[in-house]
Amino acid sequence: ARQIAVAFYGWCVRTGRAESNPLRVVPKQDEARDRRRVRRPLTDDELSRLLEVAHERGRDAWYLAAALAGLRKGDMQRLTWADVNFAESTVTIRHGKARRTDPIPMHPQLAEALRRRVAAFPALPTVRVWPPVKIGTGKRERVKTRIVVEDDEGRVIVLHALRTTLGTQLARAGVTPQVAQRIMRHSDYRTTLKHYTVLGLPAPAAAMARPPRLAPAPHAYAATPPAGAA
Repeated sequence: ARQIAVAFYGWCVRTGRAESNPLRVVPKQDEARDRRRVRRPLTDDELSRLLEVAHERGRDAWYLAAALAGLRKGDMQRLTWADVNFAESTVTIRHGKARRTDPIPMHPQLAEALRRRVAAFPALPTVRVWPPVKIGTGKRERVKTRIVVEDDEGRVIVLHALRTTLGTQLARAGVTPQVAQRIMRHSDYRTTLKHYTVLGLPAPAAAMARPPRLAPAPHAYAATPPAGAA
Protein backbone atom coordinates (compact mmCIF):
# COMPACT_ATOMS: atom_id res chain seq x y z
CA ALA A 1 0.00 0.00 0.00
CA ARG A 2 2.87 2.38 0.80
CA GLN A 3 4.55 1.67 -2.54
CA ILE A 4 1.36 2.39 -4.44
CA ALA A 5 0.68 5.61 -2.53
CA VAL A 6 4.26 6.86 -2.97
CA ALA A 7 4.13 6.10 -6.69
CA PHE A 8 0.79 7.92 -7.02
CA TYR A 9 2.12 11.02 -5.28
CA GLY A 10 5.23 10.86 -7.46
CA TRP A 11 2.98 10.92 -10.52
CA CYS A 12 1.10 13.90 -9.06
CA VAL A 13 4.38 15.79 -8.67
CA ARG A 14 5.52 14.97 -12.22
CA THR A 15 2.22 16.09 -13.71
CA GLY A 16 1.99 19.30 -11.67
CA ARG A 17 -0.90 18.15 -9.49
CA ALA A 18 1.16 18.39 -6.29
CA GLU A 19 4.21 20.39 -5.24
CA SER A 20 5.92 17.61 -3.29
CA ASN A 21 5.57 14.01 -2.23
CA PRO A 22 4.84 13.96 1.53
CA LEU A 23 4.84 10.17 1.66
CA ARG A 24 8.52 9.83 0.77
CA VAL A 25 9.38 10.14 4.45
CA VAL A 26 7.09 7.25 5.46
CA PRO A 27 9.43 4.35 6.31
CA LYS A 28 9.07 0.91 4.79
CA GLN A 29 7.82 -1.86 7.01
CA ASP A 30 9.70 -5.10 7.55
CA GLU A 31 7.46 -7.68 5.93
CA ALA A 32 9.51 -10.54 7.34
CA ARG A 33 8.60 -9.46 10.89
CA ASP A 34 4.99 -8.59 10.14
CA ARG A 35 3.70 -11.33 7.87
CA ARG A 36 -0.07 -11.60 7.98
CA ARG A 37 -0.11 -15.12 6.58
CA VAL A 38 2.74 -17.58 6.90
CA ARG A 39 2.39 -20.47 4.49
CA ARG A 40 3.91 -23.87 5.00
CA PRO A 41 4.55 -26.72 2.58
CA LEU A 42 2.34 -29.78 2.54
CA THR A 43 3.74 -33.03 3.86
CA ASP A 44 3.94 -36.00 1.51
CA ASP A 45 0.91 -37.55 3.21
CA GLU A 46 -1.15 -34.34 2.98
CA LEU A 47 -0.30 -33.91 -0.69
CA SER A 48 -1.16 -37.54 -1.46
CA ARG A 49 -4.54 -37.26 0.24
CA LEU A 50 -5.27 -33.96 -1.52
CA LEU A 51 -4.47 -35.45 -4.93
CA GLU A 52 -6.53 -38.54 -4.19
CA VAL A 53 -9.63 -36.49 -3.48
CA ALA A 54 -8.91 -34.13 -6.41
CA HIS A 55 -8.52 -37.08 -8.79
CA GLU A 56 -11.95 -38.38 -7.83
CA ARG A 57 -13.41 -35.00 -8.81
CA GLY A 58 -11.34 -34.54 -11.97
CA ARG A 59 -9.28 -31.71 -10.46
CA ASP A 60 -5.91 -33.41 -9.94
CA ALA A 61 -4.29 -31.60 -12.88
CA TRP A 62 -5.14 -28.27 -11.21
CA TYR A 63 -3.25 -29.09 -8.02
CA LEU A 64 -0.43 -30.85 -9.85
CA ALA A 65 0.16 -27.69 -11.89
CA ALA A 66 0.68 -25.79 -8.64
CA ALA A 67 2.70 -28.51 -6.89
CA LEU A 68 4.88 -29.69 -9.80
CA ALA A 69 5.20 -26.53 -11.91
CA GLY A 70 4.78 -23.83 -9.29
CA LEU A 71 1.93 -22.13 -11.14
CA ARG A 72 0.03 -19.43 -9.32
CA LYS A 73 -3.76 -19.36 -9.39
CA GLY A 74 -3.74 -16.53 -11.95
CA ASP A 75 -1.33 -18.49 -14.14
CA MET A 76 -3.64 -21.48 -14.17
CA GLN A 77 -6.73 -19.39 -14.81
CA ARG A 78 -5.09 -17.84 -17.90
CA LEU A 79 -3.45 -21.02 -19.20
CA THR A 80 -4.70 -22.19 -22.61
CA TRP A 81 -4.06 -25.46 -24.41
CA ALA A 82 -1.81 -23.57 -26.84
CA ASP A 83 0.52 -23.00 -23.87
CA VAL A 84 0.82 -26.74 -23.21
CA ASN A 85 3.43 -28.39 -25.43
CA PHE A 86 3.33 -32.15 -25.01
CA ALA A 87 5.99 -32.71 -27.68
CA GLU A 88 8.58 -30.60 -25.84
CA SER A 89 7.09 -31.32 -22.40
CA THR A 90 6.79 -27.65 -21.44
CA VAL A 91 4.17 -25.27 -20.12
CA THR A 92 4.48 -21.62 -21.15
CA ILE A 93 3.33 -18.93 -18.73
CA ARG A 94 2.35 -15.66 -20.38
CA HIS A 95 1.46 -12.35 -18.71
CA GLY A 96 2.37 -13.70 -15.29
CA LYS A 97 3.42 -11.76 -12.21
CA ALA A 98 6.75 -10.80 -13.82
CA ARG A 99 5.04 -9.70 -17.07
CA ARG A 100 7.17 -11.97 -19.23
CA THR A 101 6.91 -15.25 -21.10
CA ASP A 102 8.34 -18.20 -19.18
CA PRO A 103 8.55 -21.76 -20.56
CA ILE A 104 8.59 -24.26 -17.71
CA PRO A 105 9.62 -27.93 -17.98
CA MET A 106 6.62 -30.16 -17.41
CA HIS A 107 6.80 -32.98 -14.89
CA PRO A 108 5.72 -36.37 -16.36
CA GLN A 109 2.95 -36.73 -13.77
CA LEU A 110 1.54 -33.32 -14.69
CA ALA A 111 1.78 -34.15 -18.40
CA GLU A 112 -0.14 -37.37 -17.82
CA ALA A 113 -2.89 -35.55 -15.93
CA LEU A 114 -3.20 -32.89 -18.64
CA ARG A 115 -3.39 -35.57 -21.34
CA ARG A 116 -6.27 -37.18 -19.49
CA ARG A 117 -7.99 -33.84 -19.20
CA VAL A 118 -7.72 -32.90 -22.87
CA ALA A 119 -8.86 -36.41 -23.84
CA ALA A 120 -11.93 -36.06 -21.61
CA PHE A 121 -12.66 -32.48 -22.69
CA PRO A 122 -11.36 -31.92 -26.27
CA ALA A 123 -10.87 -28.22 -26.95
CA LEU A 124 -9.30 -25.77 -29.37
CA PRO A 125 -5.83 -24.39 -28.58
CA THR A 126 -7.28 -21.03 -27.58
CA VAL A 127 -9.58 -22.54 -24.94
CA ARG A 128 -8.53 -22.28 -21.31
CA VAL A 129 -7.32 -25.46 -19.69
CA TRP A 130 -9.46 -24.73 -16.64
CA PRO A 131 -12.56 -22.65 -17.41
CA PRO A 132 -13.47 -20.60 -14.32
CA VAL A 133 -16.04 -22.23 -12.05
CA LYS A 134 -17.30 -19.67 -9.57
CA ILE A 135 -19.64 -19.73 -6.61
CA GLY A 136 -21.35 -16.90 -4.76
CA THR A 137 -22.67 -13.63 -6.13
CA GLY A 138 -21.50 -10.04 -6.19
CA LYS A 139 -18.52 -9.27 -3.96
CA ARG A 140 -18.65 -12.79 -2.53
CA GLU A 141 -18.11 -14.40 -5.92
CA ARG A 142 -14.94 -16.50 -6.01
CA VAL A 143 -13.38 -19.42 -7.82
CA LYS A 144 -14.78 -22.69 -6.54
CA THR A 145 -11.42 -24.44 -6.13
CA ARG A 146 -10.17 -23.25 -2.77
CA ILE A 147 -8.33 -24.79 0.18
CA VAL A 148 -7.66 -22.98 3.44
CA VAL A 149 -6.24 -24.90 6.40
CA GLU A 150 -4.45 -23.51 9.46
CA ASP A 151 -2.16 -25.60 11.64
CA ASP A 152 -1.43 -25.37 15.37
CA GLU A 153 1.34 -22.81 14.78
CA GLY A 154 -0.94 -20.45 12.85
CA ARG A 155 0.60 -21.28 9.48
CA VAL A 156 -1.82 -21.70 6.60
CA ILE A 157 -2.15 -24.16 3.75
CA VAL A 158 -3.68 -22.52 0.71
CA LEU A 159 -3.28 -23.09 -3.02
CA HIS A 160 -0.22 -20.83 -3.10
CA ALA A 161 1.38 -23.03 -0.42
CA LEU A 162 1.86 -25.63 -3.13
CA ARG A 163 4.55 -23.32 -4.57
CA THR A 164 6.26 -23.50 -1.19
CA THR A 165 5.88 -27.27 -1.37
CA LEU A 166 7.62 -27.32 -4.76
CA GLY A 167 10.46 -25.06 -3.59
CA THR A 168 10.98 -27.22 -0.52
CA GLN A 169 10.98 -30.46 -2.51
CA LEU A 170 13.48 -29.04 -5.00
CA ALA A 171 15.81 -28.12 -2.14
CA ARG A 172 15.47 -31.56 -0.57
CA ALA A 173 16.26 -33.14 -3.94
CA GLY A 174 19.53 -31.22 -4.06
CA VAL A 175 18.54 -28.81 -6.83
CA THR A 176 20.75 -25.72 -6.75
CA PRO A 177 19.08 -22.44 -5.69
CA GLN A 178 19.80 -20.88 -9.10
CA VAL A 179 17.96 -23.68 -10.94
CA ALA A 180 15.10 -23.65 -8.43
CA GLN A 181 14.85 -19.89 -8.95
CA ARG A 182 14.29 -20.38 -12.68
CA ILE A 183 11.66 -23.05 -12.11
CA MET A 184 9.86 -20.87 -9.56
CA ARG A 185 10.26 -17.84 -11.86
CA HIS A 186 11.74 -15.55 -9.20
CA SER A 187 13.97 -12.60 -10.08
CA ASP A 188 16.33 -13.41 -7.20
CA TYR A 189 17.23 -16.85 -5.85
CA ARG A 190 17.19 -15.40 -2.34
CA THR A 191 13.41 -15.04 -2.64
CA THR A 192 13.20 -18.76 -3.37
CA LEU A 193 15.34 -19.60 -0.37
CA LYS A 194 13.73 -17.18 2.08
CA HIS A 195 10.03 -17.59 1.35
CA TYR A 196 9.63 -20.85 -0.57
CA THR A 197 12.02 -23.27 1.12
CA VAL A 198 11.06 -24.76 4.49
CA LEU A 199 13.40 -27.61 5.31
CA GLY A 200 12.99 -28.05 9.06
CA LEU A 201 15.40 -29.96 11.29
CA PRO A 202 15.24 -33.47 9.66
CA ALA A 203 16.65 -32.24 6.34
CA PRO A 204 19.80 -30.58 7.79
CA ALA A 205 20.25 -33.54 10.11
CA ALA A 206 20.11 -35.96 7.19
CA ALA A 207 22.51 -33.78 5.21
CA MET A 208 25.04 -33.87 8.03
CA ALA A 209 25.11 -37.67 7.73
CA ARG A 210 26.27 -37.51 4.09
CA PRO A 211 29.89 -36.28 4.43
CA PRO A 212 32.41 -39.13 4.87
CA ARG A 213 33.98 -39.81 8.21
CA LEU A 214 37.19 -37.89 8.80
CA ALA A 215 40.21 -39.99 9.66
CA PRO A 216 42.46 -38.50 12.35
CA ALA A 217 45.68 -37.10 10.93
CA PRO A 218 48.82 -39.00 11.97
CA HIS A 219 50.83 -37.24 14.64
CA ALA A 220 53.85 -35.38 13.34
CA TYR A 221 56.24 -37.19 15.70
CA ALA A 222 55.12 -40.58 14.39
CA ALA A 223 56.81 -39.90 11.06
CA THR A 224 59.97 -38.43 12.64
CA PRO A 225 62.61 -40.87 13.87
CA PRO A 226 63.81 -40.30 17.42
CA ALA A 227 67.02 -38.34 17.95
CA GLY A 228 70.12 -40.50 17.64
CA ALA A 229 68.30 -43.31 15.83
CA ALA A 230 70.25 -44.93 13.02
